Amino acid sequence: MIDVTGGWHDASDYLQYVTTSANAVHQMLFAYEQNPGAFSDLYSGNGEEGINQLPDILDEAYWGLDWLLKMNPAPGEMYNQIADDRDHRGFRLPINDTATYRKGPGRPVYFCTGKPQGSERYKNKSTGVASTAGKFASAFALGGLLMEDKNPTKAEILKQKAVEAYLYGKQNPGVCQTAPCLAPYYYEEGNWMDDMELAAIQLYRLTGDKTI
Repeated sequence: MIDVTGGWHDASDYLQYVTTSANAVHQMLFAYEQNPGAFSDLYSGNGEEGINQLPDILDEAYWGLDWLLKMNPAPGEMYNQIADDRDHRGFRLPINDTATYRKGPGRPVYFCTGKPQGSERYKNKSTGVASTAGKFASAFALGGLLMEDKNPTKAEILKQKAVEAYLYGKQNPGVCQTAPCLAPYYYEEGNWMDDMELAAIQLYRLTGDKTI
């Protein structure tokens, strides 16, 4: 059992992916960095009306970062996905949830093995972990950079996590794809180098260290 509460659901079901979530976090952080004056502060971090001295786009990005930290709880321990296509049962409220996973309440959380994964008939074509590790690292690094003057303690945590994720990606090159189950559909990304390149850029901006 692992606590991976938080984050965002994907496409009107209850699946969650690092692949999409880390990208969304980085895009929001990058947008704020490029044009901070474009974003207002109308809501608190929990979504209720009322300012909290933090632009709302950062509230949203930090929500995503907190979930990513749960999906990468320790060095070399990365999870890529919550649930699978057994959740594809149409739109419904949580109280009307009909998805079952045969082992009682809760949903499976997929560990990044670096090898092909899939729960039933179909498997992906994973060859490593670097694509996911790079996504973790770039989101953590840019988050740490933008949080240095707002929350130095959290910024230092993100910096350390970014370095650890990047080094793990270097040790485990290859793509880490999302896992199918009953249908042959998944995020079939075939390139991991772009994720690691973006991570390297953001890490250098954060640390100034060319040797990582």
